[in-house]
Amino acid sequence: MISSRRSPVPTKLRVNLRLDLGSARFLLIWFGQLVSIIGSGLTSFALGIRVYQLTGSVTRFAFISVCFTLPAILVFPLAGVIIDRSNRRTVMLASDLAAGFSTLVLACLFFFGSLSLWEICLLVGIGSLAEAFRLPSYTAILGQMVSAQHIGRISGLLQFAPAAAQVVAPALAAVMMGAIGLKGVLLVDFLTFIVAISTLLAVDIPVLPREAAHTSWLKDTAEGLKFIARRRGLSALLSFFFIINFTYSTAQILLPPVVLAFTSPKMLGAILSSGAVGYLGGSILMVLWRGPQKRVHGLLISAFVYALSLVLAALSASSALITLAAFIMFSQIPVMNTCSQAIWLFKVPLSMQGRVFSTRMMLAWSSIPFAYFLAGPLADRVFEPLLQANGKLANTWISCIGIGRGRGTAFLLMLNGVLALMFVAGYYLKPQFLHVEKNLPDTVANHSSKIDDGTSLTDSVFSA
Repeated sequence: MISSRRSPVPTKLRVNLRLDLGSARFLLIWFGQLVSIIGSGLTSFALGIRVYQLTGSVTRFAFISVCFTLPAILVFPLAGVIIDRSNRRTVMLASDLAAGFSTLVLACLFFFGSLSLWEICLLVGIGSLAEAFRLPSYTAILGQMVSAQHIGRISGLLQFAPAAAQVVAPALAAVMMGAIGLKGVLLVDFLTFIVAISTLLAVDIPVLPREAAHTSWLKDTAEGLKFIARRRGLSALLSFFFIINFTYSTAQILLPPVVLAFTSPKMLGAILSSGAVGYLGGSILMVLWRGPQKRVHGLLISAFVYALSLVLAALSASSALITLAAFIMFSQIPVMNTCSQAIWLFKVPLSMQGRVFSTRMMLAWSSIPFAYFLAGPLADRVFEPLLQANGKLANTWISCIGIGRGRGTAFLLMLNGVLALMFVAGYYLKPQFLHVEKNLPDTVANHSSKIDDGTSLTDSVFSA
């Protein structure tokens, strides 16, 4: 007689089925956010290029980028408290709606021919405020859905989105500006928000249990800063990225004028596209590889290669050389980001990740507007005159990189790379930085809090 009772499903098979479902959930969210954040980056960079083409001012070009980052930096601490006290999917939905609305208004103003510089800055700033809520929420959700042993690998996917706005989006924007113009870029950006909202509505995200009581908003806001300050290794890691962000943001402002000084916007698009290919390759490598066993060492090596590429890009007004430098530089960004992200995810408790990650982003990103404000005036008023035909450096050995339009800016780009090399070498001598993984205990693997559906957090995540 055949029993009607089903045989028990082997544990291994049962786990695999559950993990496949979790994988599909996270990948759907990841895809929607990737598309949306790249769309935001398209608009920011395309507007900057448009302003530079109309005015010829590196300073005004940089000012658009400041408006895209500064509001987010200012509101990050408050955003972290709201994220930890709220449903993180709801926060992400609200931020996507706000950013989509600002893009829609921006497009309407441009279509009717009444778009001014101050309106661009205001609307880009609204999008920046939305990013302050979206990015930390997105990062914190990873800890809720991904198993500890695969955080390093999935961090490679997670880093695709925010970094793509800085790397892939400029390359695509430069190409799209020539093909469909600014109107087309704005339309594409608006459509990306629809994709992001649709994927968030389609996925059931585990919800963390509410804490019994909250302290005051002010104390909650300070908790993220206190958490980092009490851990010297994390503080050193944060200061490292403060410097890396400064040098990268400076390069982001300087590289387009350097290229446009001797070639066309189409070639700029091709050069940035090569960087995007390098970035894609580095991201795929980190997804497949999971990163080095000692992530800090991988971080330092990739940062050293990145710094060398900045120097390489400034050596000559050569499209081929700058294309190679862009490929190398951008390929190292996902390696640095993934190594860093995995360390933070392991060392910060899930219940505090909103506050800590928001504080971390605020401090690490605070160097970005400083770089933007500094790079533009320095290039326009100091370095460009130095390497003109009658400039003070025109007859020195420095003129081996060339003289004329754009070469003073290239010299500033080279000094930026030298600065990065010096700081990377200095961090090899910081023991609290080198041993952060060993000195701080892991927290993610120890979470066993229950979520809404009655399963544990470790049961709701996936692994391959």
